[in-house]
Amino acid sequence: MSGKVRGGHIGKYPELPEKENANMQFTTDFRALYQTVLDRWFELPDIRLADGVEGALPLFSVS
Repeated sequence: MSGKVRGGHIGKYPELPEKENANMQFTTDFRALYQTVLDRWFELPDIRLADGVEGALPLFSVS
């Protein structure tokens, strides 16, 4: 994917749980990451991973 991938953090930073051994809540659905790769990198927008999951994460540079 070379230079077309944008680096950095995408989405909100998760809040750390106050209780010990509590799970951190995710802020970005991993399916949106995979859907974005299918839509924008492989150019396969007709393949849908799940209803309501959009592949609109800003992962790739426009060039």
